[in-house]
Amino acid sequence: MARDVALLALLSAACERAPHAWLVVVLGGEAPWTVDGTPLVVHGALEGSEPVEIDPAVVAIPVEAERALRVEHPERCTEHVEALQPGRWHRVRLRDRVRLVRELPAVGFDAPFEIRIEKGCDDDPAPRASWEPIGPAPADWRVEDEGRTVRGRTPPPPAVSDRHGLLAFSPRTRGTVALRAHIEVGSSRFERIVRVHAAARATGLPSVPLNVPVLLAGSWQVRDAPPAPSHAPSLEAARLAPAPGAMTSATFHVAGRYTLADPAGRTLTVAANLHGGTPLDCGRSECHAAEAQAALRSPMHDAWARLLEDPLAPRRPDCALGCHATGEPGAPDGGFAHLAAQWNWHVPAGSEPGASVRMPRELRRLSGVGCTACHGPGAIPEPDAAWAIHRAEVCAVCHDAPPRYGHFVAWQSNRMARADAHPEARRNLRCARCHTTAGWLASLANRPIQPQRLPPESTPPVGVACVACHAPHAERTHGPLLRRPSVPLVLASASAADALRDGPAGVCLSCHAPSAGDGGPSSSAAALLLGRGGWRADGAPLHASAPHAFAPRGCLVCHDGGPDGLQRGASHGWRATPAVCSRCHDPSRTAAREELLARTLALASRLGLDANAPHVPMPVDAGTPIDRARWNVALVLEDRAAWAHGPGYARALLEEAERALTDAGVPRASATTRRR
Repeated sequence: MARDVALLALLSAACERAPHAWLVVVLGGEAPWTVDGTPLVVHGALEGSEPVEIDPAVVAIPVEAERALRVEHPERCTEHVEALQPGRWHRVRLRDRVRLVRELPAVGFDAPFEIRIEKGCDDDPAPRASWEPIGPAPADWRVEDEGRTVRGRTPPPPAVSDRHGLLAFSPRTRGTVALRAHIEVGSSRFERIVRVHAAARATGLPSVPLNVPVLLAGSWQVRDAPPAPSHAPSLEAARLAPAPGAMTSATFHVAGRYTLADPAGRTLTVAANLHGGTPLDCGRSECHAAEAQAALRSPMHDAWARLLEDPLAPRRPDCALGCHATGEPGAPDGGFAHLAAQWNWHVPAGSEPGASVRMPRELRRLSGVGCTACHGPGAIPEPDAAWAIHRAEVCAVCHDAPPRYGHFVAWQSNRMARADAHPEARRNLRCARCHTTAGWLASLANRPIQPQRLPPESTPPVGVACVACHAPHAERTHGPLLRRPSVPLVLASASAADALRDGPAGVCLSCHAPSAGDGGPSSSAAALLLGRGGWRADGAPLHASAPHAFAPRGCLVCHDGGPDGLQRGASHGWRATPAVCSRCHDPSRTAAREELLARTLALASRLGLDANAPHVPMPVDAGTPIDRARWNVALVLEDRAAWAHGPGYARALLEEAERALTDAGVPRASATTRRR
């Protein structure tokens, strides 16, 4: 292994000057060299000497030269080492005292599973174990043969009646059963955790890894498949079989494009390949040069390298393989873990400077969250499937593992997840600009919205997903990959807008501000917050102070609430937290809110505005005072939280509207209009 080469060189130099030898013991896995106070014991170690800890699972111990050695550890097999010559060193890897498969991937939903514990050391007695579920207990589970065998069933399949084609699965939805084993081998006692997964994690994109089962909603058959390779002419290209819950399980074994068909004659094109078999240097041919260069600056690119070398990182960085490197651990998909196992390259048990550089080149290109981790290892999808890369389910593969990673769950609790639920949000390109991820990204790039990038109307809501706010390729970002869009024109004169743009709330401004192309102020929260966007009765812009705009986190000062019990990501629920207001305001003063609403509705009635859809053209200097009054009142109507975002500015807008109506001689009317 390359991880301890430098230290072993130092040990070798020390041995040449000393009358003893060095024994380097590699425990492997998660076993530290001291377990519950019981240390690694080397019979033959120099009396009074201290082990040199290379990392939590590798130690170097000075031993007496020319003496046979015996190495003992509570969780590992006893090893005998022949006598070493003075000035020499020898490495021994200790075997686990039990043989136990720790991960069972893609067993299937509502499927039986079996876990077996066998002894790993010839001289040991048979192990015994007691088991307990971590979380919900599996169905029909039973423990047999003194705990050496456990049987049960995976969870039932999810409902997929509203889905079509490839399904996405995250750590939360993949149907995982976790069991903890308390194992006894002789006088030694230790624990192991086993996880059984019904499905492999999947993005739902039609670009899938080879040799890993994926699930599709409905019944499907292969209509067209690539030919078998010349070196394996009898290899079955793909295997499809019915799965519980009206699903089809598909495993692809030959790289290439497949055409699948369902009983209704609908087709689906799927591309399959190994992660390591897909070229990752497309930028050299200028195909994706900008994205490739930007990705190199993204923290996702070197996530695995930083984990290996960070002294504050977990003692077992291999526990993060699934999300900090490319590929699915335990699956023969050509990903990082697969190649590392084939080459017998072991993940360092602890931080080590330079560990990532010393990795083989093929492993380095798969370390970190590379292109195929999100886009899939197969190929770029067909144009009619390009919309799927924008779905939050792509990010959920890693960011949907509550309680530690609750970003996806929190996002689902917010209306942003259902922003395109109304058909008009996808059909009407004016609405799609803010109600769909593709529309927002197109407006951000100042280009027309491509209809094929919008979700088909037949699909469930996709919403405004992660990549609308976060730029995975890292161009023009702030903080945690947050995009930095330009300030909307209507807010451009506000210095507070620049302050917001440079903070975490800058990405909120564009969609929550009125624009001339909206046909009305379809969203006005940013205008109320910043005191911009309205008009005086004489045609001059109406500006006001913005006391809330200079808060350190902008909108997120109040909009940071989400589901309970999440360690990270709860703020992605963007739920307003009224308790925050009580820091500066009297929470019992609700009369001002009701008065503002009644005043707004009364003015809407006098101006003939629909309180539920106050779409009016944005006035210009040539507009009439009544045009400007209608716009001002519409700004307040559109922001249901105007009383909180900018009550002073809301009152100023209404006062200017009342002045215009008075000057025009429009009679007062009672507030008979009601909001839904």
